[in-house]
Amino acid sequence: DKLLRDTATTLGNQLEPLKFLIHLIADVTQPYHVDLEGRNGGNDREVEWKGIKTNLHEVWDRYLINEYLVDQFKTKDSFAGFEWATQLANSVKNLPKDELKSRVTALINCPFPKSIEHCAYLWALDTANLHINARDFPPHPDLYKEYYDQNIDIVAKQLLKAGVRLAIRLNLIFSERTGFDWLDSN
Repeated sequence: DKLLRDTATTLGNQLEPLKFLIHLIADVTQPYHVDLEGRNGGNDREVEWKGIKTNLHEVWDRYLINEYLVDQFKTKDSFAGFEWATQLANSVKNLPKDELKSRVTALINCPFPKSIEHCAYLWALDTANLHINARDFPPHPDLYKEYYDQNIDIVAKQLLKAGVRLAIRLNLIFSERTGFDWLDSN
């Protein structure tokens, strides 16, 4: 936080901590990065995705997300990712204040968002509680369509959590406010 907040720190020196923060918050929402059941993060579970040999971890890190971008935006380039982020943000942006408060509170899942260590721990537990089961596969070797249909809503919700958590964290770093008055008054 200090390196990002310090105006004397060069942009180059701020980039690494910023990348790490983004990576940490994104990874803690991916079910196979939070492996409390000894599954080796899905890396040792060989599967196929559209005929490509891969592993379960890679399916969650890449293929589910890319497939969603192609389904929704007919491409998987960075503009599609931006469109998806905008779509996710808009899904909560215009909600009535009470509903927004309820949804954002549930998404951040951290009563005191000023402590990144405490929040990361709570977020990891939240992700672990999804209980994504490595044995819940379609009967055929290629996971593509059936597995995608079973899990894409989880992927979208987890990415929304990561986006809201990152936005709040960055707001706290740069303005010492969350961006939500009702959170800042805690």
